[in-house]
Amino acid sequence: MTPTAPPTADTHPPKSTLFCQDCGHQSPVDDDWILVATARGTAYRCPQCGADLTIRPALATTSARSQPFEAWQHLRHAWCDSVRAWRAMYLG
Repeated sequence: MTPTAPPTADTHPPKSTLFCQDCGHQSPVDDDWILVATARGTAYRCPQCGADLTIRPALATTSARSQPFEAWQHLRHAWCDSVRAWRAMYLG
């Protein structure tokens, strides 16, 4: 029985490597993949066979975290509307 050498770092690609399931092409995510902007996000296409690998979602431009003042205003208006409704119901 002969001892086997442990696998070297060269046998495994880096974590940021994309693989095309159709043709077997592989390269880092920032290398030669074709990027196509879509309504859902950015599509990654294989440069050899043109197959779609994945679609990375587009980031929302406005959200409650990025616009806290607008979120607070919305909450305040909703609260004021409910107070007005309760007053109208009880005070006539």
